[in-house]
Amino acid sequence: MADYTVQSGKAMPFGATVTSTGVNFSIFTRNGTSVTLALFDSENDEEPSFTYKLDVHNNHTGDIWHVHVTGLTAGALYLFKVDGPFIPEKGHRFNK
Repeated sequence: MADYTVQSGKAMPFGATVTSTGVNFSIFTRNGTSVTLALFDSENDEEPSFTYKLDVHNNHTGDIWHVHVTGLTAGALYLFKVDGPFIPEKGHRFNK
């Protein structure tokens, strides 16, 4: 696994954006209460090689969660786990 450094990142642009030093991630969720970024070394991996739970104070601006991972390169495999309320009648179906 590579050696990553995590920083607060920027809210814009949305998605995964390759920078000169790594990758900035930004995701919108109005009702999400926590976000975790998971990185994988291979598409065959069942478990992530690196996870980072975004901090509500350092990685959260309004309805946008963001983080910059220094040392990550283009083509990285990732996913977000987003937690929040499970209230189907209001359209909230978060299921961490």
